[in-house]
Amino acid sequence: MDLFNKRIALFGLMLLINLPAIAQLSADAIPLTHTPKQSFETVEGDELTLSKMQKESFILFLLPKPGSKSEGKKTFKNIRLWMKKITSMNRQTFSLLIVEPFKTSFPFYNIQKSKLKSEPYPVVMDKNGEILKQFGISGGKPKIMIADENLKIIESSPIHSDPAEIEKKVELINEMLSK
Repeated sequence: MDLFNKRIALFGLMLLINLPAIAQLSADAIPLTHTPKQSFETVEGDELTLSKMQKESFILFLLPKPGSKSEGKKTFKNIRLWMKKITSMNRQTFSLLIVEPFKTSFPFYNIQKSKLKSEPYPVVMDKNGEILKQFGISGGKPKIMIADENLKIIESSPIHSDPAEIEKKVELINEMLSK
């Protein structure tokens, strides 16, 4: 009987120790259905509130911290291609880039922020990755999320780097948004 009680106590202790990990798994497993209702400050200093905008759809590019500076540059090259194709085809779509910077220390963060000011679309710097966590992204690959006019997420997928795949995905996005 004493051995049985020790095993029960050990099982309870292991369950208690792993409870944060179990809770994290269940929270990540729940898919995000709507974009977080909050305002975003762009690198230009503008305040954006998606819920107040009168658009038919929203396309959000979500970039977690890249593994290296060269990986970040490559990803931005792909994002620019995506943005150019999507915004040229649909004017009632609002595109937004949310990016976690490669480095947040001075002067790296300020240099990255000033470079992003030249982008032709709004960019939000997510210095600590808190916004990306609200979208269910922490680390990993860049994602694209498409939301309708009610900010309901209707599509979520990784960002491709192959131009042919980008072309296919952009066509699908435009078909989806034109319905």
